[in-house]
Amino acid sequence: MGSTNWTTTQLKLKRHNLNYEFNPQLNSLKLGGINTTRYQLIYVFLPTAIGMAILSLIFTGIFSDGSNLKMWLGTGACFLAAIYGIYTVSRMKNSNKDIKIFHPDKIILDGENYTEIPANKIKSIESRVSKTKQEFHGEVVLSTKDNKEYVLLGLIDDDSRLISDDLEYFSDYLTSLLNGGKENEC
Repeated sequence: MGSTNWTTTQLKLKRHNLNYEFNPQLNSLKLGGINTTRYQLIYVFLPTAIGMAILSLIFTGIFSDGSNLKMWLGTGACFLAAIYGIYTVSRMKNSNKDIKIFHPDKIILDGENYTEIPANKIKSIESRVSKTKQEFHGEVVLSTKDNKEYVLLGLIDDDSRLISDDLEYFSDYLTSLLNGGKENEC
């Protein structure tokens, strides 16, 4: 991928609602958490609201007996979509719950366990994308020289090209940050 810069990185982090903090004096980036309000609205609240609206229309009796079955099936589909939405939002939260601090000489993972990984112990930082039923889930994964893997970032999007490009960009940016701004591999 091409060169990386902070402005582009900032726009990509905002697009995916990731919480971040950049310290230009230390040339460090702190990632931790994700703003799930938009995702909760789209994936959970909207299907639930549509299901409730259909359910209220069924109970008012404005539909004929033949269409009631279709309406019940539509309501069930909406509630199933909401349950799947809860799963999706929780998966995003779990992928981004720990605080990660990227310094030019190390990465600090502060979650259930505090882990500090020196830059010289890092084998690679790469992106992975998998397809679920409705969208793509991608992660930026750090591999150490002693074959341990850590998820640094997790994203969900409907557009495979967008998520692939963004994850590859984040991999390149973090690799560049660990190398003190140089564009070579770890």
